[in-house]
Amino acid sequence: MKVAVPKQFQSFLQSSSIDFPAILQQAGIANQLWREELDVSDQQYYQLLSALSDALTDEQLVALSDVNRINAFMPPFFAALCAPDGLAALKRLATYKKLAGPIKFNVQELGNQVQVEISFVYPQQELPRFSILNEQLLILSVLRTGSGKRITPTLLTGPYAYGRQVENQFGLHGDQVTHGNQLAFNAADLSAPFQTQNNVMWQYLEPEFNRQLAEMNSQQQFTNEVKKTLFKAIPSGQFTTQDVAQTLGVSQRTLQRNLSAENTTFKQQVQTVQKLLAVNYLHDATLTTTDIAYLVGYVEPSSFSRAFKKWTGTTLQIYRKQLTTTTKKPV
Repeated sequence: MKVAVPKQFQSFLQSSSIDFPAILQQAGIANQLWREELDVSDQQYYQLLSALSDALTDEQLVALSDVNRINAFMPPFFAALCAPDGLAALKRLATYKKLAGPIKFNVQELGNQVQVEISFVYPQQELPRFSILNEQLLILSVLRTGSGKRITPTLLTGPYAYGRQVENQFGLHGDQVTHGNQLAFNAADLSAPFQTQNNVMWQYLEPEFNRQLAEMNSQQQFTNEVKKTLFKAIPSGQFTTQDVAQTLGVSQRTLQRNLSAENTTFKQQVQTVQKLLAVNYLHDATLTTTDIAYLVGYVEPSSFSRAFKKWTGTTLQIYRKQLTTTTKKPV
């Protein structure tokens, strides 16, 4: 995915004494700021959030959570501010949050209360402190900016200590819990009309936001990351679950669970990439069967031959003969 970091936002970071290039380096992300966007995977985005948690003070966190300073750069928050009221704004955030990063908002209406829970797209990975507090503060900022009222939550919980400066911003004490997070509001407070409502702009932008969302939802994000890693790892011979998990910056258990959430397994992805590599290598006449077997992770050529027949329904010899036939030039 691509994360937009426009020049205005970079200037804002600099004015807040935030060394963003250093944070990118700590997160293991190439500095592409000259292009005003970062091309990152979901796991790299998670590493960026962790690096921000380590680097930012609570004062800087609060400054980065003012929607008036960032809504122009973040489609979900712009969409929310165009909504008719607070409840509609929260629902738009839940729908379009993914356009700004691999984070989900779950909005629930429970009687006279509306609750919001924040999670990473792979829910078994607990979000770092910066991310949870930043998102909760941004939600509050959207509701206050849109309504023009100093709305105060009725409940604030998370797995980290909030700190006095952050609690002052919310206007209530934040409870530290073992797992998960909740931000709740009175439904009546969310019914106040938004002064920032803009139907004309929303009618113009909604189709494009929906198109982008549909494109993202059609992709298996984590599976694609695993495949990219395997294409490099298999020829090196280091492609165990431990090897790949370490490269992606997750635990082996998280690796397996994330793949399961996308209806696949590590073994299936290894075999898929091995097949693709094998077919590619077979086009190189200088490589022997033993060479190719080694390059796709097989110690014994006979085991590779059996696997290839299972993948393709034909033998290595027949497949190579067909390649030779189809590539011969006519006399």
